[in-house]
Amino acid sequence: MPMLTNAIIRSARPKPRAYKLFDGGGLHLFVAPTGLKSWRLKYRRGRREQLLTIGQYPDVALEAARARRDQARAAIAVGEDPARSADNVAAELADELAPPAAPVHHPAATTAAEARAAYAAIAAAPARPIATLAARFLALTAVRVGSLRLATWDEIEVDDASALVWRIPAAHLKLSRARKASAEHDHFVPLSTAAAAVLDAARNHSAGAGKLIFPIGERAIGALHDRAGLAGRHVPHGWRASFSTILNDARPEDRAAIDEALAHQVKGKVEGAYNRSAQLVRRRALFEAWAAILAG
Repeated sequence: MPMLTNAIIRSARPKPRAYKLFDGGGLHLFVAPTGLKSWRLKYRRGRREQLLTIGQYPDVALEAARARRDQARAAIAVGEDPARSADNVAAELADELAPPAAPVHHPAATTAAEARAAYAAIAAAPARPIATLAARFLALTAVRVGSLRLATWDEIEVDDASALVWRIPAAHLKLSRARKASAEHDHFVPLSTAAAAVLDAARNHSAGAGKLIFPIGERAIGALHDRAGLAGRHVPHGWRASFSTILNDARPEDRAAIDEALAHQVKGKVEGAYNRSAQLVRRRALFEAWAAILAG
């Protein structure tokens, strides 16, 4: 069956009766007589057929819908209910689309010693290998959990220095709807030597899981942090605060570069191709320094 394309989706017009445009793996676009278009996923849980609503188009683009389908399949494979996971993902995406609000303070390590201890505890806690690798990669890259769970192998690229860099699509970032639709706002995360090693190990544990690098359930990383004894002291999202706090203390002259490394928009700053290479060099130095801190 032919896969959907953006052109097909855009040209889909409402009809007197609702109809479906099928993509693959149970994913289809539901087109209502009102013109509303929504992504839905048909799957089986036990012996019963289920229907999961992923989100409306164009709020959820084609590639994002496919990534959410792959996430749901990964959740089913580990015995989780994708509908329950989708509720949490939808809340996360709604938060990312909302205008800036008062900052939420997540429990996080604030010193190098605390961060090092948290990283070691995560590595030692009992978990599926792919979940441990995902948690370590999250710590080393300081990205949002949503971006990590949506990460696919084709987002890993090689930069001008022949080193690995993760291009996170704008659609997976905390940006305005207009910015999410443009590849100009993709975010680049240079992978430290330690992060590249984790990625290499992940290849051995995610084979057969499709494009997703870390086919894990929605609660996998949080549960691992809890088992590591970090409940109430350091949460998955806390790595972003730890990265910012600890590196700003150690390298105050790199404050702007640290903000950029976290995909924070620096006022008056536009990242273009002309200066991206220079920025990647600075960011790579930061992520290597961060990896060294976590390794001790």
